Amino acid sequence: MINRNRRLSLAAVAGALLSLPFVLPRDLNAAPRHEPERRDDVGRRNEANKRRYSPRPVPVRGQVRTYARPGYRVAALPGGYARVNVRGGTFFYSGGVFYTRSARDYMVVRAPIGARVRTLPAGFLRFTIGARPFFFVNDIYFSFDERTSEYVVVDPPMGANAALAGVQQTVGAQLYAYPREGQSPEQARQDRYECHLWAVDETGFDPSAPSGDLSLRTDYDRALGACLDGRGYTVR
Repeated sequence: MINRNRRLSLAAVAGALLSLPFVLPRDLNAAPRHEPERRDDVGRRNEANKRRYSPRPVPVRGQVRTYARPGYRVAALPGGYARVNVRGGTFFYSGGVFYTRSARDYMVVRAPIGARVRTLPAGFLRFTIGARPFFFVNDIYFSFDERTSEYVVVDPPMGANAALAGVQQTVGAQLYAYPREGQSPEQARQDRYECHLWAVDETGFDPSAPSGDLSLRTDYDRALGACLDGRGYTVR
């Protein structure tokens, strides 16, 4: 009787084991399988990368444009950048902003004294101390080297604050251009540059030149605004 009950118990256990799902043993040499990322995981990762690489613009006193401040990083340099060598160091310049390269990206840095560039972004302020002209944009002071036609980063000259205050009072309203058709920042910069060239050709006034007839500035601004409006920007 005892042996019969024991046989019945063993049969029940065997039946229970056979009803369990069968899993093949894992090949320890096989490459690990990766489950596809869920959509919400991908979205969170992309948003984190966007926050890391997108420079946060901060308005600069007396000027319309906004600029990324030192310490912010970008994944790639803007189009049309220039390589600038200063005392053995390599920098990259574009639109009033200086960058250095790191292992994985580019970081915005303070303008190195002595750096030489060919162009200044629209919206800079020109002032004179004595007979010497200076230029101010993105908290950077430039002088102009007539021998090489280059703008040179300099320390703030003595009397710059008072001179800038007078200039800012006479500049008047400047242009804001909002991309109403979803133009990218790169496209907006290209459109503004091409409209700048057109406005210079139409009015004979170039605000990026070290000297010029300031009475033509209003005509230049009107021409620039008309060009930008025709390219799909709301201008104020």
